[in-house]
Amino acid sequence: MYDNALDFLDRFGAEALDLGWSVTDLFGVHPTAGTIRADHCGSLMLSGQKVIGLSADEMKKGLVTYYRNTPGRPVGIPVWEFRW
Repeated sequence: MYDNALDFLDRFGAEALDLGWSVTDLFGVHPTAGTIRADHCGSLMLSGQKVIGLSADEMKKGLVTYYRNTPGRPVGIPVWEFRW
């Protein structure tokens, strides 16, 4: 995930910022369960696949599409703030 996150930032970081993607949209995790609770995870925390496309509401990773603005989706915390 680390290498793919760096690759994403190199290739899509400025575009993601311009499109309004937040830190938790990208790097969010559940505050007490981490990545075990996928409903709180940001798009870059969900799989180790490289991002191949980005729009205001979608991120494409191979055959998987992550939808950012799902109504009622809980918000996590940035992964670097997570503590067991």
